[in-house]
Amino acid sequence: MSDTREINTLLCFDFGTKRIGVAVGQFITQTATPLETVKNKNKRPDWDHIKRL
Repeated sequence: MSDTREINTLLCFDFGTKRIGVAVGQFITQTATPLETVKNKNKRPDWDHIKRL
């Protein structure tokens, strides 16, 4: 049996040198809503914080 589910929601990232912008994208409405900004730790993404999103 094939899986016919469609992805309707995405978690989107805008990587910067100091911060990472995170948004939720919706295919149905074709919009993106800001979720939060994550500060980088030692010039690297804070992966533990991102995993909790």
